[in-house]
Amino acid sequence: MAGGLMQLLAVGTQDQYITISPEMSYYKQVFRRHTNFSMQGVRNTFASSPTLNGTVHGTFTSKIGRVGDLLSDIFLSFQLPAIYSNITDNITDDMRFRWIPNVANYMLYTYSVSIDTQLIDQRWGEWLDIWNELTLSTDRQYGYQRMTGNTEEFIGPKSLNPLVILNDNRFKYSYYPKATATTPSIPSKILYVPLDFWFCKNPALALPLVALQYQTINVTIEFRGAEDLYQIYDIVSGQYYSPNGYRALPYYDGRDVSISRFINYGGGGAATVDLNAYLECNYIFLDTVERNTVAATSADYLIERVYRTNLSGITQNAQSTVDIIVANPIKEFIWILRRSSANLYNDWGNYTGATPENANYPTLNTGKILWNGAERFEDKPGAYFNLLQPYQYHTTCPREGIYSYSFALYPEKLQPSGSFNASMINKIQLYITTNPTSDGSDYEISVYSLYYNIFRVIGGSGGMVFTS
Repeated sequence: MAGGLMQLLAVGTQDQYITISPEMSYYKQVFRRHTNFSMQGVRNTFASSPTLNGTVHGTFTSKIGRVGDLLSDIFLSFQLPAIYSNITDNITDDMRFRWIPNVANYMLYTYSVSIDTQLIDQRWGEWLDIWNELTLSTDRQYGYQRMTGNTEEFIGPKSLNPLVILNDNRFKYSYYPKATATTPSIPSKILYVPLDFWFCKNPALALPLVALQYQTINVTIEFRGAEDLYQIYDIVSGQYYSPNGYRALPYYDGRDVSISRFINYGGGGAATVDLNAYLECNYIFLDTVERNTVAATSADYLIERVYRTNLSGITQNAQSTVDIIVANPIKEFIWILRRSSANLYNDWGNYTGATPENANYPTLNTGKILWNGAERFEDKPGAYFNLLQPYQYHTTCPREGIYSYSFALYPEKLQPSGSFNASMINKIQLYITTNPTSDGSDYEISVYSLYYNIFRVIGGSGGMVFTS
């Protein structure tokens, strides 16, 4: 008798829990028919052309066109300019320019969607960086970094053939690419940033444009100033600084370190960067029957929103209490601490206590959450929030300095799997003990509350059911 047949005959009492009275087969696939639909990517422009100014934030709005029946995904597309840096052979004029890490995320100070005058969902470029650290797999991280320009050619440009310079009777080697009038040291590139509004996360949550006949939908982007987005190498200290940090050096000689020096070969010229930005929107087209149903039917959508609590003046190597003023069911808290001196280096994504980023300088020593003055849980070390919590509840463990505490089993999924109703608790606080910073500066803290709300569509209009 064949061994396979013997296995089939070897049935005992235990098998009643596994194979007796089966409810499925691995050898039959069931497919379901679905309603007919199609998708199309359409470009939505801004009311005025987005630009990066020197030190001033710029806000630009795009009116979402009623091209399709539903709106499901939005990508911000923009073009980083070519950079002309290190154009001489003079080692003392070695002006090495690089974009900051995660430049596409931090270029967005805020991004929001509004319906008529009602702000529906606002998020932050910093949040994009943090959330992707927790939720993107290694494979998707690789694609995301390429899509957003977080690659070596932009944040650490190198030449295979170093420039050899004789200085003070010593040979100096510079691996930074030398620019010419026709060859930039850092090339221009079109980048894409996926905006993670609630309707971009699940097809079932696609924004029903066909049911919002009486309202105007706008997406607004607040861009940082250009000087917040790059760093310049100081040959004396061997350190990269922001333009303001470079100007503050005691031996600064007054040379031009504004963006105009680097986007125009030889300096001078325009001081603003035209981003050629637009929104790449994915529209859904429904068949007639489903379209009429969506347009005529009232609906409540369970959505996720993000609230940010930001506080500066958090003393290093000391205890602090942060009041979190939130409402509605909270599924997770995520927070970071950043040195107050970060503006000297533009290292906005450095959540450690040192610069350059150093995982041996964690910002958080211990932390706990208080509800109405009572401990929700006892003091936990920083590694508990940076490693153990993400390991339990997220796709990956983030880099040093990103801390989280989840009330849900699966905080990355829309399906509720645990939360607490912050509307029923009078006082919510995060009590922390910080570690020292390498330069003695204080911290600022950003606490992000991920919570549920209901988006209701009725009678051709939509809005939030509960206040935040």
